[in-house]
Amino acid sequence: SVDPVTRNEMIRQIGHVVDRFTDMVADGIIDGSARTCDARVAGQMLMAQINSAAELGKWVPELTPDNSVDLYARPIFRGLFA
Repeated sequence: SVDPVTRNEMIRQIGHVVDRFTDMVADGIIDGSARTCDARVAGQMLMAQINSAAELGKWVPELTPDNSVDLYARPIFRGLFA
């Protein structure tokens, strides 16, 4: 929905943010605080999670500040069935 020049700049900036998340995940893998995984995929997942958080209340009407971590953030860190 944006012009090609703006779109390319947005994609570039998003790539930089994903790179930072990827580095953070890789650091966690190195220091043992994160499980071994594909750090790039994990970085992209974190980016998607943060971008979609604003709309989570539309998908989960019973969401509150108290249960939002359990419903939204815990699965990415512990797995869907944990």
